[in-house]
Amino acid sequence: MRAVAFHRPGPPDVLEVLDLPDPEPGPGQVRVRVRAAGVQPVDTAIRRGVRLGFEVASPQVLGNDFAGTVDVLGEGVTSVAVGDAVLGWSLMACYAEFVVVGVEQIVPRPAGMPWEHAGVLASSAQTAHTALRTLRVGEGDTVLVHAAAGGVGTFAVQMARAWGAAVLGTCGEANADHVRALGAVPVRHGEGLADGVRAAAPEGVDAALDMVGGETLRVSVELVKDRERVGTIVDYPGAAELGAWGSGRGGRSSGCGRSWSCTSGGRCGCTCPARSRWRRRPRRTGCRSCGGHGGSWRWSWGSEAGSRSGSVPRPGSGVPAGQPTVFSVS
Repeated sequence: MRAVAFHRPGPPDVLEVLDLPDPEPGPGQVRVRVRAAGVQPVDTAIRRGVRLGFEVASPQVLGNDFAGTVDVLGEGVTSVAVGDAVLGWSLMACYAEFVVVGVEQIVPRPAGMPWEHAGVLASSAQTAHTALRTLRVGEGDTVLVHAAAGGVGTFAVQMARAWGAAVLGTCGEANADHVRALGAVPVRHGEGLADGVRAAAPEGVDAALDMVGGETLRVSVELVKDRERVGTIVDYPGAAELGAWGSGRGGRSSGCGRSWSCTSGGRCGCTCPARSRWRRRPRRTGCRSCGGHGGSWRWSWGSEAGSRSGSVPRPGSGVPAGQPTVFSVS
């Protein structure tokens, strides 16, 4: 099979298309022919050489989420059939023509969902779901979502609205109509952000989700009374300094624990303490909240869901933080 991988970390030019052996499914697994794979900020970080707590192979295939069709069934698999359209996740394996996963790592692709949207659903929607649950977002809250026009932001706005919250979404002027269509009140990011939020929400903000970091996180802490209801998915040192919530830091949460993810690989939407981060070895198996498989996959896709995505000629090149995209395998 063809796969996109690198032998040494570096700029986008280190990525190359390699011929690798076709993987074969074992018991309880399926092989999926990949139609689209998400290109997430974590992929670009690993390609650049950022150490994220696991050993990088040589060659190292990238990609953690995918969409495609079931190609081969492993022994004992009866829940899916060859030809089924699915989406799912697999750790550092998805920039390839084929990926082998356990049946618990896939779900049916919703009818009508474009491959390009399905290819980013596992990471972007999961991150939004887990973050909002950890920040205890619910009925009657006013929530500030930064980078609301990005992949995670697009899902976060819709989920928060579906759970009964009012949402302010920071964005650039060009994305204001998109953010408004998702159900949020757009607020211009950059200089004057705090004043803009106060003007849009005179009674205050109950929670904030940051996908930018730095000064944006500081403004969020300034605006929200309870710092444990301020979360970031990008600025963990800033979260530690300011007393906010960041991936792996913990803090109060709903569900059964304090961290972002569980032993299902960080995709279940619970907050089980089985892992401090999805990439590390679990300290125990299963999760008291989701049983190790989780329910965030049940989030339904609507006409406005999905990140704004498109094909890129070189996966992993120049993808800014918080802006997932996809590449298609043809």
